[in-house]
Amino acid sequence: MYIIKIKSRDLPLEVEDASNLKMSWVEYTNAPFGKKINKALSIQNWTGTLSDIKSIELLKEGQSKTNNSFKDWLEMKRQKVNNTPQEKSRVGGFLRLFHYLVSGRKLENEPEEFMDTFNKITLDFFIENPKRIYPDLIIYKPLYKSSNISIMNMTGLEVLNHQINQDIKYS
Repeated sequence: MYIIKIKSRDLPLEVEDASNLKMSWVEYTNAPFGKKINKALSIQNWTGTLSDIKSIELLKEGQSKTNNSFKDWLEMKRQKVNNTPQEKSRVGGFLRLFHYLVSGRKLENEPEEFMDTFNKITLDFFIENPKRIYPDLIIYKPLYKSSNISIMNMTGLEVLNHQINQDIKYS
């Protein structure tokens, strides 16, 4: 199955075999300026030219037909929301990145006392907020009283904060 994205259409065309069309389109896009031959096309219920095509992609088995990144994210969120607070509070990449941005150290290298406190704060958050999948970063403030955060790290924290805002918005 081929997905043909057209510049003037929101929805792509789905065609079983477009290998010949793809070869023509690649030749057209690679031809030097002034030597391009823009052929007229009629595919399903669309009529246009080679220059109207944005891309032609061959779908592999199991690959989705459209870019559903937001839908995929919502589905992932729905699955994670159903996890228990204990499962949600397991330290994953999100919290490891947060800790590294704030402290400059790997979370795994922290003392056991610090990890116990970190895990308790996280678990308490998810018990109080069962529909969330990411904790608010402010809850960790007591653990990082004297951290010096660079501008680069602030940018990383803004990205994490954006993810948290999406979590709140769609809770």
